[in-house]
Amino acid sequence: MLDAAALIEKHKGKGVFIDTNLLVLLLVGLVNPERIISLKRTQDYAVEDFAILRKLVDWFGKPLVTTPHVL
Repeated sequence: MLDAAALIEKHKGKGVFIDTNLLVLLLVGLVNPERIISLKRTQDYAVEDFAILRKLVDWFGKPLVTTPHVL
């Protein structure tokens, strides 16, 4: 079985699908990371979680994909 790093490397550059909660975290963090802990939808996350998510999204590359139901 492949480990997480091997799976990420295998699919790198193909884009990443973002779920609703992570999309909200990403958008709030891009605007103002300090607001993450104060907003109701993101208060369960820390600024460090946003940093990890951003690194993963950057590592996978474009495109950033979502669906109408997520939006």
